[in-house]
Amino acid sequence: MHFAVTWDYRCPFARNFHEHLLAALEQGAPWEVDFVPFSLLEVHLDEGDPSVILDTARRNDILALTTGMVVRDAHPEQFPSVHRALFAARHDEARDLTDPEVIADALASCGLDADAVLAQARSDGLAAQLHEEHHRAVERYQVFGVPTVIFDDGRAAFVRLMNRPGGDGELARRTLEAVLAITQDHPELNELKFTTLAR
Repeated sequence: MHFAVTWDYRCPFARNFHEHLLAALEQGAPWEVDFVPFSLLEVHLDEGDPSVILDTARRNDILALTTGMVVRDAHPEQFPSVHRALFAARHDEARDLTDPEVIADALASCGLDADAVLAQARSDGLAAQLHEEHHRAVERYQVFGVPTVIFDDGRAAFVRLMNRPGGDGELARRTLEAVLAITQDHPELNELKFTTLAR
């Protein structure tokens, strides 16, 4: 099965889903997955506001996303560890992902040359690529948030998982198999949301 999943490091639900996804893939889940960057800052602009992504004065606001893109495309073998490290910096360590030093620490902890990756991530070309990937998701699939799973038949589903896999690859795989089964096998289901949560 092939599908794509959006991410923004700002979102804790994206962190939960992507931790499940990475653990399931490492467990041997037979999925081909494309990772699609999506800017929550961009999608929440008021009509007529200039693009956050293309504003050179706000380059640090998108630096974590463009860093993830550089690693995804140029260092795919390190992408899972960097992806986890950037989510952890934001959500486990409460660090500021607009600070290049925080991103550099995450890159270095995964064995990458932080200066080289950040130089690419700051480029106009990466900003333009992020703008294109983000807006394609919005225009083609009506994506409004993260994580959204995008299927090859053109359907897309926004999914919120409340738990983290805690390194349990089998749990992660079972969880995502259930999510994928519901979204693939029941196209008539448009929305399901619990009004209360078990704690």
